[in-house]
Amino acid sequence: MTSVVDVMDDEGFQPSQAKDQEGGGTAWRKDLNVDAERGVGVMIWKADAGYFVSARPPYAETFVVLSGTADCSIGDAPFAPIETGSIVHMPLGAGMRLRIKTPYRMVATAIAGAVADK
Repeated sequence: MTSVVDVMDDEGFQPSQAKDQEGGGTAWRKDLNVDAERGVGVMIWKADAGYFVSARPPYAETFVVLSGTADCSIGDAPFAPIETGSIVHMPLGAGMRLRIKTPYRMVATAIAGAVADK
């Protein structure tokens, strides 16, 4: 089966768990494909300017920035600038912090720990 998705379409987004420093969040995600049996998920994520933290999740994630600019820190690394076209990998359990500067959109693939460890 073939699926075609317009990654710039704003329909179908749901609030994510990402929060800024004050506990509010303006991040939204659209799950495209979640395969629980294999521990794999693909989503589009978008946010307005703000600060977002991903706790040390039980998955690895690789994402491509589709639009926008941000500073990104993976694990304990210092912040580095990312922008449209950047590809970022977050290792299993590393966690991520984003300081989003301009409206931001990415497409991400996540692989759960049990699968990533094999």
